[in-house]
Amino acid sequence: MAARRLTRTLTPGPRCRIRRPGPGRPASAPRGIRDPWLNVGGDATHGRVIGWCRGQVGGAELSTIEPCPVHAADDDLADLRRTVFHVVIPALPGSGFSQRPRKQGWNPARTARAWAGLMTGLGHQRFGAHGGDWGASVSAELARLAPERVVGLHLTMPHASPLPGDIATADGAEQAMIAKREEFVRGGMVHVMLQGLRPQTLGYSLLDSPAGLAAWLGEHLDLFAEDNGVAQQRQIDNIALYWFTATGAAAARWYWESAMRWTPQTAEEQNAQTVTVPTAFTLFPAEPFPTAKRWAEHRHKNIIAWNEMDPGGHYPGWEHPDVLVSEVRGAFRTLRG
Repeated sequence: MAARRLTRTLTPGPRCRIRRPGPGRPASAPRGIRDPWLNVGGDATHGRVIGWCRGQVGGAELSTIEPCPVHAADDDLADLRRTVFHVVIPALPGSGFSQRPRKQGWNPARTARAWAGLMTGLGHQRFGAHGGDWGASVSAELARLAPERVVGLHLTMPHASPLPGDIATADGAEQAMIAKREEFVRGGMVHVMLQGLRPQTLGYSLLDSPAGLAAWLGEHLDLFAEDNGVAQQRQIDNIALYWFTATGAAAARWYWESAMRWTPQTAEEQNAQTVTVPTAFTLFPAEPFPTAKRWAEHRHKNIIAWNEMDPGGHYPGWEHPDVLVSEVRGAFRTLRG
């Protein structure tokens, strides 16, 4: 089905040569995703096997990747004990294999409550949490909801903002961050506005057209990554997951629920939602909405690590997975002592 649709894709005419993102995804870009997708049959899964399970949690059917042990190759038994842990990877409501919500109200706070229930059901009374982007929001909410259960956080995107005093006293590096954030607000938040205001309208394209879905997701996988973007095969895997599960519109509605109706609208409101559990941050230079450490300290009261990497952007799990795994492992090894 998808293969036939892809071969009949109609594309806009060539755009003029102007600075990206300009008027949007160039006509050649969806073809760059379409052709490799067709090479694997359009409806194939490239032989990738994902072990996942689904169950009722918090009033919705949510999916998780099956828990699996993660450890480092280390001859020192004491260090190995500090490094071995299980990983549980839940999919946000309406994303991946999780059920598309049938009722309103699924935002990071409600999702955090569901995650706490999920971990209880799996037998984990104490656990750490990692996240980036919306995952960072959910993990921070989980730490606020159940600080006695969350041993610590590892986040790649601090959700904290400079106060007027921070802006007035910003040094050169912080001024560059402020300028980059302002540029993102002016031209990079199109996905937030459109999905936050009209997700249902956009959803018709995301559900009906594999090329439309590829253009919408692929543009952001390029814009928010480092210069080379997310590798093509990883883009195809991600786009195909949305297509096969028909979750493009449901994922867009997350912004309607969360960005427009839940997210604090001022720096003061955001920083008032304090997080007290130990938190390690790993930052990447191509992140389009950067945060300085002293801004994050307004909200996160127990920062145990602030590591700034050389390469990478908004998607470290796709761009530099080895770096991300090493940082996550290092953070929780420290917390275990």
